[in-house]
Amino acid sequence: MEQYKTAYETLDVYRLGVLYPSVPRAVKNSFQDFESLSIDMEALSGPSLDSSTGGRTASAIYRIVQTIEPKMGDRTTSRQKATFQFAEIGSAWIILGVQWESE
Repeated sequence: MEQYKTAYETLDVYRLGVLYPSVPRAVKNSFQDFESLSIDMEALSGPSLDSSTGGRTASAIYRIVQTIEPKMGDRTTSRQKATFQFAEIGSAWIILGVQWESE
């Protein structure tokens, strides 16, 4: 999760794509409009591991406070709860998807 946070805060589209291959294109494209982005992540639960014949998966729930400063416009802060779904690929874990819920 630290790598996920770093990818966002450095607006590193390539690193984000490695960690979260199916990240929505709109998220990647929005990086060009940001001057800065900061994320505070608090683990609420997990990771919960699950093993099956298809491999190991996990899920974790985080509270995320995100502050965006666009190149033009006002700074905004959002607070959301995010459920992350992970899969183990080789010796690495990738994010399969994120479900967002407003707080």
